[in-house]
Amino acid sequence: MRARLVAIFLIRRALALLVLLLLISFLVFGLLYLAPGNAIQVLLGTHPASPGVIAALTAKYHLGDTFFEQYLLWLKGASHLNLGVSIQTGQTVTSLIGGRISLTLFLGIYAFLISVLLGVPAGVVAAMRNRTVADRAIVGISLLGVSVPAFVSGVLLLYLLAIDAGWFPIYGPGSGFVDEFWHLTLPAFALAFGVMALIVKLTRAAMVTVLEQDYIAFAQPLAGSSSASSSPARSWWSRSSPCQASARC
Repeated sequence: MRARLVAIFLIRRALALLVLLLLISFLVFGLLYLAPGNAIQVLLGTHPASPGVIAALTAKYHLGDTFFEQYLLWLKGASHLNLGVSIQTGQTVTSLIGGRISLTLFLGIYAFLISVLLGVPAGVVAAMRNRTVADRAIVGISLLGVSVPAFVSGVLLLYLLAIDAGWFPIYGPGSGFVDEFWHLTLPAFALAFGVMALIVKLTRAAMVTVLEQDYIAFAQPLAGSSSASSSPARSWWSRSSPCQASARC
């Protein structure tokens, strides 16, 4: 029964994601279609526009079709992972994405690890030092992280730590794992800043809720009266765990 509910939940989420992607693609395609200017002029650039070239480009990109015909044609190609050809490089969009997907995944995993490894301990410290200077400082920094966009914090980190201090490289993905790791440190921190602030907020709220429970208040005097051979952290953990407090394990 539980597996069935999980399967239904995943199917509903997948269908919702598909509908969302369709709506976003339709809106973006519509905005590009309604944008001022001529697509032929964008394609030609500074090259001369002869009638033969204009007719060839119109036939190649189906510019003479209606909006819905163009969108359905693009949607059919996208369903087969054919996203068209870049007008700047002449390469297929799929190959361009494939050439950068590994670096993007590496950057995403790097930013995720930073946000978790720094956000969870910071949230725990803020909860343990509730209503103190450390708590207010951590909460203030987390609010700043939520408020500042990633591109603003990225430019600030680049200027302070790369251009001014010279501690990190300014541009480039690097070559090799260690070099890529070093080159992507500032972008990873810029991406992780907002997520880390959210993790700090959630961790702090959960820890404060747990620390205000009755079994924690009951366990604190017992932990203080424990033997000298037991460390405070170990005694607090053993007394404050729900298993020990409820005596059901």
